[in-house]
Amino acid sequence: MSAKTTNNAEEFIEAAGAHVRSDPVGNSILLTMMEGMRKSGGKGPTAYWTWAVDEAESGGGTAGGCVCVPPNLAILSGMEASAAAACAASLHETGAPVAGVLGPTRAAEAFVEEWTRATGSTAVAGRTEHILRLDTALPSLPGQTPPGRARTATEGELEPLTDFFLEAATGSGISREEARRSAQRQIASGHLLVWDDGEVAAIVGRTPASDGVVRITPMHTVPERRERGYARALFAETLERGRAEGASTFVLFTEAENTAAQSLFRSFGFRNQGTTVEYRFE
Repeated sequence: MSAKTTNNAEEFIEAAGAHVRSDPVGNSILLTMMEGMRKSGGKGPTAYWTWAVDEAESGGGTAGGCVCVPPNLAILSGMEASAAAACAASLHETGAPVAGVLGPTRAAEAFVEEWTRATGSTAVAGRTEHILRLDTALPSLPGQTPPGRARTATEGELEPLTDFFLEAATGSGISREEARRSAQRQIASGHLLVWDDGEVAAIVGRTPASDGVVRITPMHTVPERRERGYARALFAETLERGRAEGASTFVLFTEAENTAAQSLFRSFGFRNQGTTVEYRFE
């Protein structure tokens, strides 16, 4: 098993795009980043795109892919342990400043083992999240709709909504600038919804559909206004708008210990697709 790293997104897409698209749900983060980088024409922060090649396969088939945009974590596709180790080795040889890794459990653990061996660093385990997916028709919204309405977020709300993004990402290590960029992208694309009952009570964001898959992120309700139906109503509206835009599948990531959120998502028909783990290097 070998791997190659490039700063050219188009080169990565040509080599590993089919592999990433073979599992648009499990690889939804990587797919979104890949499509976003292509649409930007390669403009933006430096990214390290890496793919593993299985020489034992006829023609040297792609066995895995990942991307690292420092100072963010390296994002892994689903892959065998040997492919993940090859990706880690290639990134190290390239001199990429990898702060940590996020990916399916087996692949992430193999990446960590190779990276810590090569660098002498230590790895600290972070969040474990379940990948949930929905393919079925949308259920009807139970109960009464709370006061207020769903609407699209506006540019004038960027700073307060950045606070919502930070709250939703508590424990992820995301900086305010990163949260602000994410909020700005979703506002600009029209994919960030808020529930407004005189003030913003909740937010739900989503990515544009890639291969028919929409990833829902972030989701946050003002703490003192929880358990009033805001999240459920806004989540239902988000699914309806995604379907109207052509989504056939929805995916989201939820922390393993967040049973309340999982209960909400499962009530809409979401089911477990797998698990991802996060590690940070020190």
